Amino acid sequence: MAPSQPPSSSSSFPSGPSPMSRHAAAQSSKTSGLNDLFKNLCAEAMHKGMGEKEALQHAIKRIEEEMAK
Repeated sequence: MAPSQPPSSSSSFPSGPSPMSRHAAAQSSKTSGLNDLFKNLCAEAMHKGMGEKEALQHAIKRIEEEMAK
């Protein structure tokens, strides 16, 4: 990661729409909603000071918990 980047930004989560996220949104609004949920969970975890890998694991765990309900 470049030292000039603020710590809150991450190379894994581009702010602009990537071709992949555009395709997912076009595919279905449900997919888009899940994509947003995942990004939000990751951002929330990283805001709490977790590393990128921990944030991803945290988001996956939260989604699995929701699906188990």
